[in-house]
Amino acid sequence: MKLLILVIASLLSLSALGEETDTSKSDNIKRFNEAQRCHSAAMAERKKNKAVRCAQSSLEAGESLFEVGSKNIALLTYNYGIALLGTNSNDKLSKKILSDALRLHESLYGDDAEELVDLLIYHGHASNAVNRHSNFWRSSYNRALKIQASIYGDTSLEYAVTQLAISMEILSYTAIRKGIDFSNKHAKGAYDIFYQNLGPTSEGGTLASFQLGKNLMSKQGFSRAIPFLEKALSNPSVAQYAHGFLIEAFEQIGQRDSATFHAQALGKLNPNRQNQNYLPVYRKLPIYPRGAQRSGTNGYVIIEVTVSREGLAIDPVVIEEKPVSKGFGKAALKASSTLRYVPQFVDGEAVEVPGVLYKYTFKMPR
Repeated sequence: MKLLILVIASLLSLSALGEETDTSKSDNIKRFNEAQRCHSAAMAERKKNKAVRCAQSSLEAGESLFEVGSKNIALLTYNYGIALLGTNSNDKLSKKILSDALRLHESLYGDDAEELVDLLIYHGHASNAVNRHSNFWRSSYNRALKIQASIYGDTSLEYAVTQLAISMEILSYTAIRKGIDFSNKHAKGAYDIFYQNLGPTSEGGTLASFQLGKNLMSKQGFSRAIPFLEKALSNPSVAQYAHGFLIEAFEQIGQRDSATFHAQALGKLNPNRQNQNYLPVYRKLPIYPRGAQRSGTNGYVIIEVTVSREGLAIDPVVIEEKPVSKGFGKAALKASSTLRYVPQFVDGEAVEVPGVLYKYTFKMPR
């Protein structure tokens, strides 16, 4: 499982195609190579819109250079479809392009080839984005699992990797209960396989444990999520994220001392954190003032706090309140007691950070 964007290298050159004197074809070769370099750079820089433009340009240039139905066209179509994923207005187009890529791959490799697995996972993602309330998206994920089971068996590490990938894809894009349940099922399946074969502290085991914790958090199962998130701490690549989720989990169940422990642990992992754009890692929404709610009044409050060594917001002061006399300031001050920050560390010691601003926005739903 690659789970990375496939990028065709700049394979074309005049020498690779033989002597070529046709100007338009030479221009397409140049355009193709430039688009490929652009796409590779955009993906590395996570510049989504740029990646879409460059992937589309690569495909258009490639269609004049490669045979219809070739592996290169299949991969270029795949790249374009993946680049479109998550760009909101392009969800339907992404599904269409990935469906085209799937048909091309099926014609090249067959209906049950391992080369289809990653593509089916992305296709399921696109289908989910287009219609989250249908069950159609499950068919792509189930088909990917069926292929891995037929090749490696449904207790293999390859099968577990696919289960984990599916769980991660689903949870990254949906808050629908049935989607979360589907994600949780496969995170649990992956965890069991990794646990039995490699142990709970293996990379796969900790990633699956972290995914299980996130799934449970999304279902408000904070107490149940904590043991899984704690197991994930042994993996350096996810430890800081696990600490972040553990802060929220312990805050939600009222264990503030444990939340402080993980806030400070996270601060030690990021000792150079500055108070510019200093945002809380946990907060509760303020209670909308009843009078303002009845009158349909919107407003906002900017407060200034000092972030303590424990990451708590102390000494809150209202800096700006609009409109005044509607109770917004009082509500914001009360809610500020729930703010939790990652404390700042200097020379290995937690320090207070004064002058941290936070804005509460009060807006009535339409």
